[in-house]
Amino acid sequence: MFVVVTGAAAFAQKGKLPPFRMVQENGVVFKAEQLPVGKPILLVYFSPDCDHCAVLAKQLFKQGNPFKKASIAMVTFLPLDKVAQFNHKYATSTFKNVFVGTEGSSFFLRKYFGIMDMPFVALYDKDGNLLQKYERDIPFDSLSFRLRQL
Repeated sequence: MFVVVTGAAAFAQKGKLPPFRMVQENGVVFKAEQLPVGKPILLVYFSPDCDHCAVLAKQLFKQGNPFKKASIAMVTFLPLDKVAQFNHKYATSTFKNVFVGTEGSSFFLRKYFGIMDMPFVALYDKDGNLLQKYERDIPFDSLSFRLRQL
């Protein structure tokens, strides 16, 4: 039997940061490989309209939060106008470690991880190795503790 796999998923290594792409509010395509190297990575799949996602966003953007140690990629499937509203609400442009955008209807990350509920967070070490996945009710204390140890 011979199977041909196409798309970015074919090049993804299990346990490594997937090769996602997202369009940012300014229309620029941002790729996973553009995340700063040598820092832990939080990959967040979210919906700007989701209550649990709003709780997560408030925690991520709190002053003095340990999440500032990581590069944070926040990806939604909703259109750019929703990304713009989210960016404005949480002033994401003031955080140099935060990258927000939409993957549109490709649902690459949703399919890659089999995401059923949001928010979804994947924590990676500075080398891009997957350490932990979280879904829906994110345990902030546990997540920030793990991040401080990296």
